[in-house]
Formats: sequence, structure tokens, C-alpha cells
Amino acid sequence: AQVEHVVPMLSLEKLTPNRRDSKGVAVPMLEQLSQWVERRRKDLELAASAPLTLLVEPKIDGISVSVLYEAGKLRRAVTRGDGRRGDDITRQIKQSRAVPLELRGLSGKLEVRGELYWPRPAFDAYNAQLRAAGHETIANPRNGCAGMVKRKELQGLEDVGIQSFLYSVPWAEGVKLPGTQSQLLAWLAGLGAPVYMERIATAGSASEAIAACGGVGAQRVGLPFDTDGMVIKIDELKYYGILGATGHHPHWGIAYKFPPERKQTQVLGLELGVGKSGKITPVAVLSPVFVAGTTVSRASLHNFVEVARKDIRIGDSVIVEKAGDIIPQIVDVVHDQRPADAQPIERPTLCPACNSEVVVEEIFVHCPNPACPAQRRERMVHFAGRRQMAID
Repeated sequence: AQVEHVVPMLSLEKLTPNRRDSKGVAVPMLEQLSQWVERRRKDLELAASAPLTLLVEPKIDGISVSVLYEAGKLRRAVTRGDGRRGDDITRQIKQSRAVPLELRGLSGKLEVRGELYWPRPAFDAYNAQLRAAGHETIANPRNGCAGMVKRKELQGLEDVGIQSFLYSVPWAEGVKLPGTQSQLLAWLAGLGAPVYMERIATAGSASEAIAACGGVGAQRVGLPFDTDGMVIKIDELKYYGILGATGHHPHWGIAYKFPPERKQTQVLGLELGVGKSGKITPVAVLSPVFVAGTTVSRASLHNFVEVARKDIRIGDSVIVEKAGDIIPQIVDVVHDQRPADAQPIERPTLCPACNSEVVVEEIFVHCPNPACPAQRRERMVHFAGRRQMAID
């Protein structure tokens, strides 16, 4: 069932490491945040000397949830959905015990928002069970968590290990709330809510906030949950209603995205993949390297125009990262380490699977043969997959 949120669950505006201005010049994240803070000061009509405390919290990479408590008891849990309406997952949440069924000493009504997540150890253990049973494993904890909290079969959800961090209260009736976000987190923890307090920090300026973000970013690989950044919020809750929101994001907070981890490795060879539609994709075979939690030995080169633009050659030393911390990609070539015998990557003229003459359409190369064995195999694999027919 779909439920309409009393207060919309909006996305956050983002600070990004690759932002450029209208002239194509890179804008450092500190400058982006400084500009944001100045806009908020102007909105609040604060003097330059007036303090504006910021709170920096880890941004857990999970599934946003809104939980309603009445007289301390959990009554309803809803996903973010499109921000205006979400899916009712009350039964799944109660079965999984991902959030407390009761908050201590609470009267009135209280909506608490937070993030559902699948801790890495529990996720890895579940994938190990799937692998041992010969089943397809789950790509990452975030996707797995989304699937778990929406599944109709409740049995066993309590053993999966889905957990939560709760961090905000958009509205309350008959409940006196603290005056700042930092006090609110401590208050929620006192009620028995799961709150992540270890790496939060207060900051009096944009530079202090950026420094706090960088400190957590350097430690995030060892955390038991995935985090793709930090959230920087104005600490004084009384300002939230004054600042308001756009149709997309509130003005009281902004997200800091961690730069992706990058590692150097070598291109050992090239494979040509033929997809179900016949598109031929170049794939770099890499010397295995550990990046963002997994060993990477292959990276899609997307298309041959991109290969030429980056001038990637077999034998090159390259810099790899995971786009969105998931998909391996080559972001740069270390040209001053190029060996003399590095081989250019040429666009194929024949399909590697059926030897049909390829067709070039804009930046893509296609095999036009619908009977191509590679295409037929990929169509069958796609048809049998979990998101289509889910054939064991």
C-alpha cells in the first residue's frame, strides 16, 4: 500500500568533487560549501559575526524510512518512495526488528526518519549462504536491503540482520523536542532509538565542516556499513521552518559526497562483450587490484569513442575507481609510464562471436545478426534473471 508523507521526504542538495562553473573551471568543495553557508546566512538575515553552528553526520548508504510512533509504540513504517508517497513496510519492519518496536517513556505522536541498512558482515554471510546453495548472489548491501524490506514473504526476515540508524524528527504532536539537531540525536538515543553518534561533529565554519568530512572519509573503508558521504546540517532546529525547501531539497542541509577511492593497475588485455541487443562493448582485462572493498580485474571501457578519447592502450598503467562505489571504470591513463610496446585498441570490423560485419551507429558498434550465438545466450540469461522470470 502507498502512504502519503505528512512532510515530504526530499533529497539533499549535494557538494560534489567534480563540479565546474559555467566556464568549465573546477569549484572546490570548500568553496561550494562556503557559498551554501552564505546563502543560508542571508536567508536567516544573520550578521557576519553571528554564529551559525553546523552539524556533520555520516551519510549511511541505505534505504530511507519514516517511522510513526504513537504513545511510544511503532504504528507504521514507510519507505521514501517518490518523496511524496512511499510503500507501507510496517509488517516487514516489525518482523525484521530493524527499528525498535517501542520507544521508552514517550507519549503523543512522533515521526522519526532514518536509514535502513544491511551491515557488511551480515550481508557477506547471507551471500555466502546463497553461493553455497548455488544461487545468484546480491550485488551490494543497498540493493539487497531494498529487496529485503519489500519482500512479501516475512519468514526469516528476523535472521537476515537488517538494521537502522534514526536521525531526524520532521514533526511531532504532544512531544517537546530539543532545540538543536545534536541534542535531538542524544534525546533519541535516550529513548532507545538506534543513533550513530561516534563520528558526528559540530563545526563553526565551512572549513571545519569540510575537515570533519575528510576525517571520516579516510576511515570509512573499515566501517561495518557503507557510507558514500556526510550530511552537513544547520544545528539550530528553529531555523528549519524559516529556511523552507524547494520542490527537490530542503535548505537546512546539504550532502558531502566522498571522492571515490582510486588505485593504479595495468591493462593486460581486451575482451569484446556482445550484449542481448548486439551492442559490442570493449572490456579491459586488468591486473587485479583491491578497490572500495572488492578485487577488480575487469572494467568496461563503454565504447570505442571513449577509448580513443582517453587513449587507453593494452599495457598501459591506468587509474581505476568504482562509479557509485559499484561499477569499475578507468578514469585516467598514466602516460609517462606507457611501455614502448603498448598496443592501441582498435574498433572491430567483425563480431567476435559470429564474424558478421559490424554496424556503427553514432558512438556504438553493433552486431546486426539476430542469430548471433552471443546475443542469443545473453537474451536467454536476461530472460531467466531475477528481475524478469526469476528462473532457478
